[in-house]
Amino acid sequence: MKLLIVTEYITPDHTIASIRWTKLGKYLKKKHACDQIDVLTTDKSSLLEQKADSTLGNDRQYLDRMYLAEFPFWVKWRRILWAQIRKWKKPPEKRHKSIDTLRSSILSQEDQRICSRFESVISRMDFTQYDVMISSYGPIWPVIVGSRIREMNPSLLWVVDFRDQWLRDFDPKVERERKLYWARTSTRQADLFFRVNDHLDLIETWGKPVLTIPNGFDPEDRQEIQTADRFIIAYTGTLYRRDDLQPFFQVLKDLRQSGEVDFRNVSLLYAGKTSGLFGEEVRQAGLEEIYTNLGLVDRNESLQLQARSSILLMAGWTSESDVVEWSGKMYEYMMAARPVVYMMNTTIPWTLPARDMHRLGGVCYESCRHEETQPELREYVRKMYRMWKETGQVRVEQDQSYIDQYRYDVIAGQVYDVLRRELDRRKS
Repeated sequence: MKLLIVTEYITPDHTIASIRWTKLGKYLKKKHACDQIDVLTTDKSSLLEQKADSTLGNDRQYLDRMYLAEFPFWVKWRRILWAQIRKWKKPPEKRHKSIDTLRSSILSQEDQRICSRFESVISRMDFTQYDVMISSYGPIWPVIVGSRIREMNPSLLWVVDFRDQWLRDFDPKVERERKLYWARTSTRQADLFFRVNDHLDLIETWGKPVLTIPNGFDPEDRQEIQTADRFIIAYTGTLYRRDDLQPFFQVLKDLRQSGEVDFRNVSLLYAGKTSGLFGEEVRQAGLEEIYTNLGLVDRNESLQLQARSSILLMAGWTSESDVVEWSGKMYEYMMAARPVVYMMNTTIPWTLPARDMHRLGGVCYESCRHEETQPELREYVRKMYRMWKETGQVRVEQDQSYIDQYRYDVIAGQVYDVLRRELDRRKS
């Protein structure tokens, strides 16, 4: 089987989104009859804010040819500028509508200009060599480019893969209109749809099969658990404005007030690209004395930090129209086998993390069940601190069979079986 993956995010890009098809590609090549896996992506070498992930870089060997389209000049500088001002931008509810209209217009032009850069690359490629093409959304351009390639090569099995759903709760109206247009026009020729969870709304699937292919973790990235001379609470990953860590921070302060936790032994560490937002949460809670901002670190360093932490902290949010289950970073937390606190800002009770967190040996707080879950959160933190204080380490009991379903070698096997079955069906 020969595959072409069309995606914005792939090794060695230092983003959580790059893990999915880097790891699936790795295990499709390593353990299954995929003798060629090529990638069509953008050349990010000239983007000043782009960093390489050394862990994902090691997996480059499993991918064959990388076809790169250079970013248009103005797109490069828009992204560089946006990266610099992102920490000062106002939340959507405080922005003037004209700002969202302008941004949507710019992004629409950006989609078209990026796609135009692929024309010359595509003209030099031989698509008859591939059995399967996979377009990974988002952003939108892999779907648009995939649609154009499929038009020219109708024999290709085209799979459109969704890491996120088209419309998000935080999208302004003009942005929703732009996405709806592409949702209703760009995927008509797709043969198959993948989505990361059962709740993603794909708008229109034209009666084609829709399969859930979750994100996961690579067992070869697992680190040995380390002991530490401090009770480390670590947040490794992105924090969003809809997330809320204040209930957790209040528990920390209450435990300090009661004498059950000594802040002289506690370190609160953040590693990620949204240190501005995380720092705001820390300052709001008045916990600067225990806080250290590590900034954006290499993923290997992040995995090592997880391995020596006493509690791994994660925040999430969900609503009736935009259901989020496990965040991408949570799969690393599963692999780390450390105590996990998941803070869910939600209007829906008993989200997936709330139902299944006990299988990870962790605890999930839900804002809509504050009276019920806040005491559970407090007791969990108290218990972990006491265990660390008495033994110098923390332990959790996990349901390994539950966690193993999210191994990328297992998920790659599911992907291969689906693709093989569909290819055989087309031949019969």
